[in-house]
Amino acid sequence: MCRSPLHPLLVALPKCEHHLHLEGTLTPALLFTLSARNSISLPSTPAYTSPSTLLAAYEAFTSLDSFLSYYYAGMSVLINPSDFEQLAWEYFVKAHSDGVVHAEVSFDPQAHTGRGVSYSTVVSGFTAACRRAERELGMSTVLILCLLRHLPVADAEQMFSTALSNHDFANGTLGGIGLDSSELGRPPELYKTIYASAKTARIKRTAHAGEEGPVEYIASAIHNLDVSRIDHGIRLVDSAV
Repeated sequence: MCRSPLHPLLVALPKCEHHLHLEGTLTPALLFTLSARNSISLPSTPAYTSPSTLLAAYEAFTSLDSFLSYYYAGMSVLINPSDFEQLAWEYFVKAHSDGVVHAEVSFDPQAHTGRGVSYSTVVSGFTAACRRAERELGMSTVLILCLLRHLPVADAEQMFSTALSNHDFANGTLGGIGLDSSELGRPPELYKTIYASAKTARIKRTAHAGEEGPVEYIASAIHNLDVSRIDHGIRLVDSAV
């Protein structure tokens, strides 16, 4: 908690959210609520005993992959459009209370279609929350479709094709594409064809690079994917340039 004399000013300042994963905002309380509502069994490990034990586990991540194991397990409770809407709406309310007036938020549709939840279910739920945030909170929002690195590139190509076929970029439902999930061993250039198609279609492009992967991944994302923004990029400190 900030105790600086500047704290009231910092709270009052309007803010912009440029990097947030909607599924990553799933609180233990909402996870257990949706688990009960949708009759979804949670993993039988001590961490999932209660919302408080899960929250304690959230505070003990040791690596990106240790976080992702909880990230993907938690998604299992998201089934209906209303679930996705509630998840995003709770984030927007919290962000608004912190002074956020513009939010560019990512989501991982492949993590849901791979378990039988349709692409349209995911997008319609998140879009409903975005429109509500714009109406009721006065926020502007952008949805960014992220492609999952840990899945085959062909799967990412299919997801991008689905979004294109639905005209979700052209009609403004989606504001861009991104690239996330386990980074090591999955360099950006694997997705060069998808990103070239996105550029041709005038779709905005970002990518996770240099989060756990080497600094060379940052250069590859810039040169091979022609991104306008790098997510994370913390390995830039290793650059000799």
